[in-house]
Amino acid sequence: MSLPVTTPSAHNFCKSCFEAAFTGKTAIRERKKGGRTLRSQKNILNCPSCPTDISDFLQDLQVNRELMDVIESLKQKSEGNEEPAEEEPMNGLEESTNLGSSDEKTGKKTENVDPKDCLRECST
Repeated sequence: MSLPVTTPSAHNFCKSCFEAAFTGKTAIRERKKGGRTLRSQKNILNCPSCPTDISDFLQDLQVNRELMDVIESLKQKSEGNEEPAEEEPMNGLEESTNLGSSDEKTGKKTENVDPKDCLRECST
């Protein structure tokens, strides 16, 4: 993932894969009836991971620079470059590394998986 975008519902996707998933879909639908033009209607475009409407977000995708820095740092470490990237203090907050969530009452663990096949295997 080279250019991560974070949706308003806090889900992260590769920008090019995300744009490809919504190519050809518009946020506004023009309506006509009997030769008359009616008021435009907003199409609801849902986040690939949840039912949140992201149609306004799709108009101006912003790259998550902080996540991009973390990804670049991890790439450098995995390639054998042991030069530590500048790390910003997290002000006492620790980021969770849990990829799933667990239900405290039942003890069941669920794994978060992207439902769209086109977003599942990112090659960038």
